[in-house]
Amino acid sequence: MIQVGKDAATWYGDMGTTIGDTRKVVGQLSGQITARANTLKSNATKSLLLTSIATLVLLLLLLISTALARPLARLLRKLRSGTLDAVTR
Repeated sequence: MIQVGKDAATWYGDMGTTIGDTRKVVGQLSGQITARANTLKSNATKSLLLTSIATLVLLLLLLISTALARPLARLLRKLRSGTLDAVTR
């Protein structure tokens, strides 16, 4: 706070203290913001990795089930036609 009647040296000292305190607060806030940004980045990377792995597993299960379903469907068609042939004879 500026008071009337201060001499230049006192005013300059007070302003130097104010500027120093402001720089200290800015430094602390910058550090906190950087730490929070790094935490958010790390969490996003972990989430992306887990989502990618889950998607890959689901796609592999889909491929495996598709690969198994086709031969089974052919086998069931053969069994059905064989059973129909046996019944009609």
